[in-house]
Amino acid sequence: MRRPATPCSRKLRTASLSVTTFSVWWAACFLLASFPFLDPGLTAPAVEVRLVPGESVLAARVEATAHSFEARVTRFECAFSMDQATGLPTDGRLQFDFEDVRTGNETRDQEMLQWLDHASHPEAEASLLSVESASTGVLARCRLRMHGQENEVVIPLRIAGQEGGWLIEGEATIDHRLWGLPKIRRFLFLSVDPLLRVHFRLHFQPVMPSQAQ
Repeated sequence: MRRPATPCSRKLRTASLSVTTFSVWWAACFLLASFPFLDPGLTAPAVEVRLVPGESVLAARVEATAHSFEARVTRFECAFSMDQATGLPTDGRLQFDFEDVRTGNETRDQEMLQWLDHASHPEAEASLLSVESASTGVLARCRLRMHGQENEVVIPLRIAGQEGGWLIEGEATIDHRLWGLPKIRRFLFLSVDPLLRVHFRLHFQPVMPSQAQ
């Protein structure tokens, strides 16, 4: 038979319920208090960004025997997303047509397109694979495709907030021979260094709902 509850057992049950209720209340308060420190992916999702017209630069420094020059991309496309909590890009792609590269010499520009076999491989594309913080700063690992071949490139980045958006700058040295492009030689003593010093400055602003497609 079930024994009737005694005053002592009723007090124990009441105390147990009070402890349980207090524990639940405390856990709820703890979660609410720690909400700003939860996974940024839950509290601050990535936001799509767009390039600010006229405030972004993509170019490469080219060293030759007789002289040096800069090859500048006059038009390129970017699609990036930024993590609002960390201020780091989460994914991205940059693409351009070599026909939009200018070196300051029209004859040289045309020779460059022939060297690149532009008719068969007109574009270059860089895709972001990962971003990580290191002791020296931020490192971006990218896949660069050009001339029908792909290679990975690691680029140190400098990222700063600017005018409600982000400014991303970086420099990297690439050897175009890794993409199947031969070293350029003229006569017996003129040549172009196959190491290209690429640098860029990308100014991004968040895409407003009215701008999203």
